[in-house]
Amino acid sequence: MDNKIECILAKFNIATRDNDGNFRNIYDVLVDASKIYCNLEENEKDLLKEIILGSGCSKRRFEEYMNV
Repeated sequence: MDNKIECILAKFNIATRDNDGNFRNIYDVLVDASKIYCNLEENEKDLLKEIILGSGCSKRRFEEYMNV
């Protein structure tokens, strides 16, 4: 796994690929992220937001995606 985004998401136990090595649907990745989001430290929440939606996304908007 050479991709920085995939490596960071893997640290959160969020898979970006299925068992066949194909990319998973982004919706499924977001669902997995939302399951762990509330249990993360603030710096981890910020990192997850930046990795998934980029630095230009507001934290409030990202938390809407996370159903917080």
